[in-house]
Amino acid sequence: MSAPNETTLTEKDHDDAFTEVSFLLQVLASTVDDILGNPAPLGVSAGRAMAAKLPVHLASPTLEQALEALSASLAGGVDFTATTHGNTADLSVGHCILRDLSARQGDPPGARLCKMYHHYLSGMLSHLLGRQARVTDREVGDTCTLGIQTR
Repeated sequence: MSAPNETTLTEKDHDDAFTEVSFLLQVLASTVDDILGNPAPLGVSAGRAMAAKLPVHLASPTLEQALEALSASLAGGVDFTATTHGNTADLSVGHCILRDLSARQGDPPGARLCKMYHHYLSGMLSHLLGRQARVTDREVGDTCTLGIQTR
């Protein structure tokens, strides 16, 4: 008997995997929150490490360029548009796989997993820009609005 591969997986297999990943990410987010009390350092560190592995090099990046690179890298799971204003920006997040994952586990938008992901985005942007970037919640729901402040 051979193991199933991507050509033999059914829609139910994909749905089951989505449910399992949803559960595991919720466990991770709640464990980090329970142990550390603040997911910011872990999220930012993970985001910086991930951005370092991206095939992106921006010589003297602007916030707009960094956001374009980030948007392209995350396009499979997160869809956002950005409006920049110098060292600040507003992100309007449409589709977001993390929002879907949270909903699958019964968590509202903006809960633990979202918070950790926002810190992850801060780390990715900080790495791409070469300076600190902070992502904050403005509105959460079916679409989310996030604020960005860089130094």
